[in-house]
Amino acid sequence: MLSIKGLQKRFGGLHVTRDVSFDVPEGACFGIIGPNGAGKTTLFNQFAGAIKPDAGEISFEGRNIHGLPIHEIAKRGLARTFQIATGFPELTVEENITIGALVRHRSHLQARSAARKVLEKLQLAEVGSMPVQQLPVQMKKRVGVAVALATEPRMLLLDEVMAGLNPSEVGAFVDLLQTINSEGVTLLFIEHNIRAIRRLCPNTLVLALGSVLAVGPTEDVLNNPDVITAYLGKG
Repeated sequence: MLSIKGLQKRFGGLHVTRDVSFDVPEGACFGIIGPNGAGKTTLFNQFAGAIKPDAGEISFEGRNIHGLPIHEIAKRGLARTFQIATGFPELTVEENITIGALVRHRSHLQARSAARKVLEKLQLAEVGSMPVQQLPVQMKKRVGVAVALATEPRMLLLDEVMAGLNPSEVGAFVDLLQTINSEGVTLLFIEHNIRAIRRLCPNTLVLALGSVLAVGPTEDVLNNPDVITAYLGKG
């Protein structure tokens, strides 16, 4: 579904992604892990159109999306969340989700109707009239997923959506994402919560210093000595 070949990105003398290649099949839950500064978010930014790669190929559902603007990539069915809640914090939850729905619906009335369905689906109806800035962290994270889901994506790029959540909140989020995936949305995660990765992702890629250190079945990857040294640590 998503095919990455030889992706390269430099910022001045800093080589952020180095010949990154991998494939995510349709229907997958695929994880990306790695230490801070490994280049994970920069990688996502290249898929989503926020940053143009210096070299390489990005193909989504067999079509080249290399260098396309964000809105065009979203229209093709590839949506993302962010580490830090973005959007319009002074607007209500429903208003933010409606803005996401406008990617697919020309009229505000249609977009609002679609947004209300997403509100119910993600159990946000009770806070739909609240400004996003008044919500606790775990609810803001859920709103971020809701806005992306309102674009009716075929694939969701999830950037550390469980950061800052307690174990109970992580469990609820995992259940939610499993439901979304079961309904036909392919999921690609950047995540530091290894328990969540284990529960969600049959296959995982490890990025270190901008390069692919390991990729394959999650348990094999997590038991790889090079991964333990570079990311998980020893002892």
